[in-house]
Amino acid sequence: MKFLFDNCVSINAVEALRALLKGKHIEILHLTDRFLPNTSDEVWLTELGNEGDWVIISADPRITHGKAEKAAWKSCGLTVFFYMMVGQAQIYITKHPT
Repeated sequence: MKFLFDNCVSINAVEALRALLKGKHIEILHLTDRFLPNTSDEVWLTELGNEGDWVIISADPRITHGKAEKAAWKSCGLTVFFYMMVGQAQIYITKHPT
């Protein structure tokens, strides 16, 4: 299984998760492990969609609201988990493109 965390998730959190899951046959990457930090959402979503088998973890509201970002997300065919902070609570939203 392969997971990619976007730039809205701390690199330190991804490294900690990677250390916890070491040896579990799970690939954990931060966006910057594969792409330049300023790579547009459309580019990396399309590339990972072409590869398939990725689960994206994001806190980036532009992916669900921006016209180009939303189109890339819906066409990539990947499962994306969005989460956000509301006050002191964390809200997790699972999105599957249709």
